[in-house]
Formats: sequence, C-alpha cells, structure tokens
Amino acid sequence: WLMGAGGVKCCLNFLSARSGSDEVIRYTFDKNDEGWVVAGGNSDRPDHDSEGGNLDGHIYSTSPRLRYWTAPSGLKGDFSDAYGGRLSFDLNTTVWHDTVALVELEGGGAKIVFNGEYPVRRDWTNFNILLDEKEDWIVEKSKRATESDIRKVLSNVTQLRIRAGFCGGKSTCGLDNVSLSYPGASLSQPEGARVASRFDNGDENWQVAGVKSGRSGVLDYTEDDGIPGGHIYSEEPGERYWIAPPKFKGDFSSAYGGSLEFYLNTTNCHNTHQLVILEGGGIQLYFDGRYPLRGYWTYYYVPLNVDEKWFNTATGSRATEKEMRTLLAALGQLKIRAGFAGNRTSSGLDNVVMRLSDDRLPKWDGSDLAYTFDSDTGGWSIAGSAFQRAGVIDHMVDGGNTGGYLSANSPGGSYWIAPGVVYGDLSAAYGGKLAFDLKSAVCHHVKHLVVLEGGGVQLSYDGKDKPRNWKNFTVNLDQSGRWINTATNSRAKKSEIRAALSALGSVKILAGYAGGHHENGLDNVVLKKAE
Repeated sequence: WLMGAGGVKCCLNFLSARSGSDEVIRYTFDKNDEGWVVAGGNSDRPDHDSEGGNLDGHIYSTSPRLRYWTAPSGLKGDFSDAYGGRLSFDLNTTVWHDTVALVELEGGGAKIVFNGEYPVRRDWTNFNILLDEKEDWIVEKSKRATESDIRKVLSNVTQLRIRAGFCGGKSTCGLDNVSLSYPGASLSQPEGARVASRFDNGDENWQVAGVKSGRSGVLDYTEDDGIPGGHIYSEEPGERYWIAPPKFKGDFSSAYGGSLEFYLNTTNCHNTHQLVILEGGGIQLYFDGRYPLRGYWTYYYVPLNVDEKWFNTATGSRATEKEMRTLLAALGQLKIRAGFAGNRTSSGLDNVVMRLSDDRLPKWDGSDLAYTFDSDTGGWSIAGSAFQRAGVIDHMVDGGNTGGYLSANSPGGSYWIAPGVVYGDLSAAYGGKLAFDLKSAVCHHVKHLVVLEGGGVQLSYDGKDKPRNWKNFTVNLDQSGRWINTATNSRAKKSEIRAALSALGSVKILAGYAGGHHENGLDNVVLKKAE
C-alpha cells in the first residue's frame, strides 16, 4: 500500500495489485481535502473544515454555479473487480434540490450516470449505490445501463464526479465519507441483541445537522435531566435532525421485525412529520410520528417492519418489505428529527435503542408495582414545558397520604414521570388498575391526567375530580377507562390499549394544573394486574 493525501490508502498500484476482495477505499476528510477538487465552482480547491462533518471533518464548496466533486487518482484506473460493489457518500446543501445526474462515471470510452431517487437536504444525506445493472445507471438517451456498459466503464475509470451544486442560486454543499467497497467487503453487524445510546457518559458521537448554515450544528451534553441520567440537546433555529453514530450503520438485516425506540422533548410543541429517516441500499424511507412532541419527555416506539407506516421518499407510497430489507442490509444513516419550527427551540434526545428481531422487551411478571415514597423518590422525575427537560423534586418524609411523598413547585403542563422499571412488556396489565394519590395547592382541570406511550400509540385519560389536599385516583387499564387516542382524538380501542401496554415506554401523571408555579404532591402509586 501507498498512502495518499490525508492518510487514505489509494494509488494506481493498488488497483492492479489487490490482495483480496474485501477492501474498501475510504475518504473521511478528517484532516484535509484528500485530493478531491471542485469542477465548475469558483475555485478548483474545496474548503476544508475539521468539524461539522458526519463525523469530524468534511469538505465544502460555496458557489452559485452547477459544480461537481471530482475524485482524485485513487479512484481512477482498473476497477473491474468493483463490479457488484457499492459507492457510498454523504452530501448536504443549504438549498434542497433534486439529484438528477448525481454521479457520473467515465471510462473505457463510455459514460454512465446515476440519478438519485431522493433529494439532498440540509442535514447529511447518505447515498449508497450499487455498481451493477440492478441499480438505475443510465447511458446515452436515458437508456438503462447493461452489465456490459458498467463493466466497460469500470475496466478503466478516468473520472468519478459527484454533484455538488444543486440550484441556480448561491448554495453551500458539503461532502463526507466517500467509500468504494468491493463485492466481498462485509459491512459491520451489530453486536448483541440491540444497539443503544443512553448518553449517561457523553454524547456517544451523535450529531445534529440541518441548521440554516447546513452541515452539523452545535450539540450540548448534560449528565443529568435525562430519563434518567444524561442526555443530549440542541438549541438552534430551523428544522434539523439528530444523526446517529457509526454503531447504528452497517448490515442491520436482523433488525427487520425489531424496533426503534427513543425519547424526545422540545420547548416548542410541533408535529412529527418525517420524525425518523432511514437511508441505505439506495433507498430513503421516513416515518411520521403519530402524536406530537411536547415539552416533557415523549416516548416513541417504531416497529421496523411494513406493518408500520414507513414511506418511500422517492415514490411517496408505503414502503414494501423488499425495500425495507434492502435498506436495513446496508444501513447508511439513521436520523431523528430535532428541530420542529422556524424559531429557535431547545430539543433533547435520550435512550435511543434499535432492537433486533430476536430481542424482546422485559416482561412484567404481574406482581404489584408500588411506590409509597416513604424512604426515597423511587426513581420518579418531573418534566414539562417550563422545565424544558427536568424539574426539581423534593422528597418529603411526612405529610403524605400517609408517610413520605414527592413534592414539586411545578408549573402548568408538567408531569410526574415513572422510572424505567415500569416500562417494557406490560401486556398482563390489561384489565388491571393504576392507582395514585395527588394533591395540589391550586385546584384546576384534570384533563390528560394520565398519559401512556408505547407500541406507537399515545393514550390520554381525563380525570373527573380535581385534587385539593389528597385525592385518590383509580384508572382502569381497559376500555372501561376513559382513554383517548391522542392521534385520532377518539375513544381508544381495545387493540390500541393492548398495543400501548405491550411495549410501554412512558407513564406520566399530571403534576401542573395552572399557569403559575404551585406545590403539587404525588403518593402511593400502584400498578395492579387484573384480578
């Protein structure tokens, strides 16, 4: 091997002396431009930034002209053995646009062109393109490229270009993580039954991207206020996405039939259109959240199968099983929406878990779950719009109903949040009861008294009586309870209640009953299965 610019293994000698069929040529741009140039821009040399990429460094170009990233010598020569492999890269732009003629490959006296199936966005967008006739490569006059056409070009590549300018107006476009993998190259596979980011010890290389300047924005980490422990958050204007680190990329074929779970919050409640975006295998799929994001921690459970409403961005239609399996087999990007409005918002992310198909949620054994709060908080927390993420709980040793209780000087729109031990497969709770005691210094409404989130469903229960002093509430966990599906604003069906309990990720009990701050208390929370 010879070392090219930036430490990348690339040279013409490599092309004729490959030692096997499992190599990958990579350009990460962590230290410099690694020999890439810009054709058609204001300058041949791109700008380099050691930060803001997907991950670390990247290159970018600002110009009003149509322009292309042009590969260095390490991607020229005889690439016959790359037939059936993949070309992968990450792009972004300050101006959304189509991806017509996204990639051009020339060689052997011929030229083939690839049209991207989904647009480049402000957040980093991954493209993963097969180097064979199964992909939508075209030759002259929009004719589909044959195996012979592609092999002819690969036999003597003279130019590889990736589109960098996407509109007539001035735009800034970025490039990162270009790789060419041979057919024998194996993608990394997840270790264990799940891949998770809990954020208890750092940001775990997550990023946030899509702010007005494009590329990656500012991500902050705090070791507390999560659910529980640490979490990451971003305070930026405009629509943006959390971008997962490399451990969420690779061959995730075994995740089909599994699930994706996470917790979000925001200071500006908004819709959850395109809440999750997956990119891989030349396909981009998105998932629309079924209920809005709030100021308190909101749990989302997204099944990774076609029973859920995943959509193909290119066609606008429901994703097929083949499309989802193809994508997961070469997963190149996982994005979770972080910015929900035009104004500046503070948004948080915690406990992202991708479960493989053979992973199962912890199952409740049916024994009573009881919290008397006589000795401690029991792991409960409080959150709401005025707190942004988490508020302060006082543990009172007496004055409860009876013994100790939890106290908080909480504003309207805040909730008591149950600890993680309550979550998982609580199917056995259907037909059971959730009981608790509340008190409030200010009597007010008890609308949305209890909120359950799980199985892709958010259910809300409206109480009848207003708590002053101590008031007991007992809620039936079946259709006899006044449960409302918040997505449809209609009475919850039996199947919806069962779905929420079968993959329960959040139990919230209303703590703030008016606009101002006032003392509220919680005591004697008990979850019982059906008798």
